[in-house]
Amino acid sequence: MVDYLYILLITSIAASIGGLLGIGGGILMVPLFVLLVKMKIQQAVAISLFTIIGLSMLVSSKHIKSKALNLPLGFTLELATTLGAIAGSFVALNINHRLLTLLFSIFLVFVVFLMLKGKGKDVFNEKSGKYSYFDPQLGREVFYDIENLSFAYPISFVAGISSGMFGIGGGVLKVPILAKVCKLPMKVASATSSFMIGITASASAYVYFKHGSLNPIYAFISLIGAYIGAKVGVYLHSKLKNEDLKKVFAIVLLIIALEMFLRSVE
Repeated sequence: MVDYLYILLITSIAASIGGLLGIGGGILMVPLFVLLVKMKIQQAVAISLFTIIGLSMLVSSKHIKSKALNLPLGFTLELATTLGAIAGSFVALNINHRLLTLLFSIFLVFVVFLMLKGKGKDVFNEKSGKYSYFDPQLGREVFYDIENLSFAYPISFVAGISSGMFGIGGGVLKVPILAKVCKLPMKVASATSSFMIGITASASAYVYFKHGSLNPIYAFISLIGAYIGAKVGVYLHSKLKNEDLKKVFAIVLLIIALEMFLRSVE
């Protein structure tokens, strides 16, 4: 029963904070499952991936209505991402869990670097661009084009590998790819990334499920907690300063990375 409460609490907090930062909750769920619930990292990754699928469906349905989600681009890049996710899943399931924990601690430090570096500026055009969406904050249609698509494919493959290995959905890499490489407005990058995350996680989750690493009860409780957290995150988004929260979260990630590093070498 204690484990169930831990999972509910962890996923609620992770979904809230992850949603505020635009990188999903997997990056926080996995290490906390390992540290507090004492799961092996492969089991934690499997539950995180299952949860990400549900959250992606919930968020993407809202983005489709606003046209912030670029479906053609999402499907185009998702092929490379999914192949990477499957490859990453097989690597994670055939590697020593202590080594994988060490790799994850190093990856967390890299995530902190990406977060503190920032996401870049939005690209706002007045009346030009192949694609567009309505931005309620600006009160007008925002036009944009997709650039450097050829460079986005190999980076998407790497994002998929990180998703399959670490259960994070790859959002921490996909958003910078779409915003900085493809030159998309941040709202389009985030919405498209949220859609792609669900497909990527589905491919990886199936591999973990076939391997027997997915605990159905834990996964169901995690999904409930994440749904609650997502609702809270939407409410808090208008109440908190995202930059201040990003700095605090970066410190938390560094502490978790240190703890996981020590566990991997003990």
